[in-house]
Amino acid sequence: KPPPEGPGPPPPPQMDEARSDGQGGGGPDEGNKKGGGELLPEPSDPADAAKARGVQAFQRGDMAEAVGHFTDAISLRGSDFSLHANRSAAMLQLGRAEEAVSDGRRCVELEPSNAKSHYRLGTALLATTNGREEGTSCLKAACDLEPLNPQLRGALAKALRSAPAPA
Repeated sequence: KPPPEGPGPPPPPQMDEARSDGQGGGGPDEGNKKGGGELLPEPSDPADAAKARGVQAFQRGDMAEAVGHFTDAISLRGSDFSLHANRSAAMLQLGRAEEAVSDGRRCVELEPSNAKSHYRLGTALLATTNGREEGTSCLKAACDLEPLNPQLRGALAKALRSAPAPA
């Protein structure tokens, strides 16, 4: 189906995600979708159900609702790094970089050997006023964990390009 003519609402922002399988990704960890994208029944686990609602809200572009659902899921299962990663991405979309950093730090605490943890923290730090150096270091750590991941390499290259030239 062709896109509608004329001005319309912009498409929902895509979550730039470094998946642990090295394939990149266009959204949060999708808990309740089949391969074709159709919805499955809501999971019976309350944390998984809240996560699924958060993913749906994110995909619709409703970041505030997504944050609420991810927060609900975190209150039920705070040790799940993917919940913090998803909320971090939604917070960043809302311009709440410091809160995204907090979730990114929690990701690294929970899953220090996961590239996505470092990616989330790095991208959040780069959105703050004084986080360029640490953010770039986090993206380097993510690339060290998944050196062939093109999304991670692209994010690091962009961070390095935006860095001020040495004096």
